[in-house]
Amino acid sequence: VLKYIHSQTLIHRDIKPSNILLDKTGRVWVTDFGLAQPLIADAPEEPFVDLAGTYRYMAPEQFLGKIDSRCDLYGLGVVLYELTTLVTPETQSTVMERTDLLKEHLPPPRALNPDIPEPLDQIIQKAIAYDPARRYQSADEILADLQTFLNDEPLPPPAPPAPPSPQSIWERFFKWK
Repeated sequence: VLKYIHSQTLIHRDIKPSNILLDKTGRVWVTDFGLAQPLIADAPEEPFVDLAGTYRYMAPEQFLGKIDSRCDLYGLGVVLYELTTLVTPETQSTVMERTDLLKEHLPPPRALNPDIPEPLDQIIQKAIAYDPARRYQSADEILADLQTFLNDEPLPPPAPPAPPSPQSIWERFFKWK
């Protein structure tokens, strides 16, 4: 479903359990497009002013105004994290509390539930990677890995860490605070 949404040059911006429905036939539906935003390829690097969405499912870069399809993939990763661990990553309610929390990383799902298969743990960790460059870059990528996992085939090895990207003025500001 995210693949289709992104192919329509939209970013949902609020992927969370209550916006994902499963019908009687097993078909997945994504609802509530009230916060959806068009994906503009040549958008300026200025921060997006409208901070909207459910904080615990928002990608770290969303708090800095950087919005792209990887934000939806992060939200999906948090949903998978919750489904497999039965733990909600955090419950902070303000932007500043959430921004402070983002400096830390979530524990691996297998640390909370050792029954999670290692390949699924690897998929979830990649989906919720703090650095968007280390995250899935498209819905096709996460879909391929999930299908590989369901077929009980080995996943490709994780990519080596990417070099750190230069910090924006907003990242430096939040670090300074």
